[in-house]
Amino acid sequence: MASINKLSLFEEQIQTYDNFIANVKINEKYLNFFLNFVDIESETQGNLVKSFHKAGYPENKDSLNRARKMYNSPLIQRLLTLWNKKQQEKKENDNISVFDKADNALIWAEEAAKSKCDYMGVRAIAMDRAKLHGILVDKHQVVNHFEEQALTESKRKAALELAKSRLLPDHTEDTDDIIDADFEADSDFDSVLDD
Repeated sequence: MASINKLSLFEEQIQTYDNFIANVKINEKYLNFFLNFVDIESETQGNLVKSFHKAGYPENKDSLNRARKMYNSPLIQRLLTLWNKKQQEKKENDNISVFDKADNALIWAEEAAKSKCDYMGVRAIAMDRAKLHGILVDKHQVVNHFEEQALTESKRKAALELAKSRLLPDHTEDTDDIIDADFEADSDFDSVLDD
């Protein structure tokens, strides 16, 4: 059915789903059957017969038995095992914090640089990891406490001046003068009406 060496299914070098798909020659119909079977967005997900037919196999009375044989084949079982492992890793990675993801990526990059004997790269990655963990701080990030205190005080004064400039002016003059002026204006208006 599938053109594959059965011993290659369990070789240690092919331990991930992506490596397996890339390195093992799989019949196109077999692969389509598997992909239809595991596709969450498809109506064939989890249904052997529908996946079998959607993969391009003919519909007949023996379809169920052939689909079961294909499902139980070592190739499909290995694909399912690796696919489930990949899905589990995705779920676990979703629970990892951004800090841990960044640290893991730097560790991986450091190992890759070591394997290529790129010692300058290893040094740079080690520095990046130290910065990530807060062990090292860039020079521009260091602030003298006295300068920081003076800067904070000047910012507070600037904010206070800005707030004062936005306030309405104080009306400290006598409010009786305003009222008297209103009455005088009204009396002038009344005299115009009397004429």
